[in-house]
Amino acid sequence: MDNSKLENIEAIAFLTLISINGMVLSTSQAIIRTCSSASLITSFIVSLLAIVVVLILSLFAKNFSGKSLLDISDFLGGKILKFSVGIIFIVYFTFRASLFLKKICDCLQTIYYPMTNIIFISLLFCIATGIVIFLGNNCIFKTAVLVLPLMLASVVLIFVGNGKNFDFTNIFPIWGNGITSTFLSGLSNIYVFYGLAYLLFVPQKLKHPENFKKICLIAIILSSCFLLFSCGNILFLFGEKFSNNEFFPLYISVRSIEFGTFFQRLDSMFLLFCVLGFIPIFSINVYIVIDIFKNITNISNEKPIIFAYLLSIFGITMCYKLNSTILFLETTISKSLLLIIGILLPFLILIFANIKKKFMKKAIVMAGVLFALTMTAGCGSQNQDHAATAESAVTENEEEALQDNENTEKSSKVLVAYYSATGNTKAAAETIADAAGGELFELQPAEAYTTEDLDYNDPESRVCKEHADPDQIQNWVGSLDLSEK
Repeated sequence: MDNSKLENIEAIAFLTLISINGMVLSTSQAIIRTCSSASLITSFIVSLLAIVVVLILSLFAKNFSGKSLLDISDFLGGKILKFSVGIIFIVYFTFRASLFLKKICDCLQTIYYPMTNIIFISLLFCIATGIVIFLGNNCIFKTAVLVLPLMLASVVLIFVGNGKNFDFTNIFPIWGNGITSTFLSGLSNIYVFYGLAYLLFVPQKLKHPENFKKICLIAIILSSCFLLFSCGNILFLFGEKFSNNEFFPLYISVRSIEFGTFFQRLDSMFLLFCVLGFIPIFSINVYIVIDIFKNITNISNEKPIIFAYLLSIFGITMCYKLNSTILFLETTISKSLLLIIGILLPFLILIFANIKKKFMKKAIVMAGVLFALTMTAGCGSQNQDHAATAESAVTENEEEALQDNENTEKSSKVLVAYYSATGNTKAAAETIADAAGGELFELQPAEAYTTEDLDYNDPESRVCKEHADPDQIQNWVGSLDLSEK
């Protein structure tokens, strides 16, 4: 796996497809099952809630630009917290990947390969994923970029194509099972946005981390559109009449579409798009998990880990036997895990990390102020001793000696020199200069630092190379006129 940075469109495609794959397989149907005729309203509400969650997370993550959740955990609680958070997310992402694999393999077996053992279908997916991963993450994310518009266009065409078969009375009663169920209990359906759990593992991979907020918002908006179209299509076409055991309702709805004799087997095309979308997402999930494992263990050779991890997912998938068990895991356990691990845990880590950073900044400023005041007091004491000596020695030239003393006091100025890459040190320097009555002087590197240069997690970054070899540090530029200071 290579460590090349992601373009904005690649990150958007990844975060969107993570949520879309779940909506295609089961989560859209799950919303209709729990919210009944109010599923469209619930879908709209949870979409707004997901946008609010993104805005809050991006606001708190602003002070840690370019840092992943593991980096922030390391800052907050050291390696122990970093390791614990990493293990929690590895377990969660593995659980999600195994459920995805089981669902898609069940669908393929039922539709096209009823005589084929699901073991071979699952094994084929794992082998394909391993091949894709060894081709590099560049291949994985570019495939996601190609598949995303196909998936979005498909759900819109399915909605339009089934328009003549819709029964719009299925939205009544408009509040479904009640206002409480729609507006309170229905909020837990935010779990359909699986991409929320991956948000804070993206910044470190971005080529332009300053666009993190924009990327997340676009991904959530695209996922919300897909959710509304898919829920609307299932609700208007089937209502509450389809069986709870029915799987893949979007696929079934495609078979009802007629676009004339020219377009045939649209259901096969849709299923092909789903499989093409699942492979890169499954691969990205493995890529993220392996990256987390490397981060918390400092293991450099990931190839054995990839094989072991794919084998573990395959083994877990084979443990899912009963459809009722899968349904329980999908709608109850998975929902709770996303709310706790995917949203609440990162939120708490960000809050406490920001509090710690704020207190550290205040402590640094106060220490700087105390140091400056101590230096100023020391200079003032020396001036007073010098003035007393001059006064005792004054005979005929008292006025001249006093004038010399005043000049000496004026020459005792404080210079606050600083360098600030992100603005935090500048704010501290300004506070110290104001308190000490000193002059500010900003140091500038001969070659300005970029965001990539300041990435301490990249061993090839400029700061890491300069830390390892101080001879590589370039000269600082700037001048200060001391003639009147």
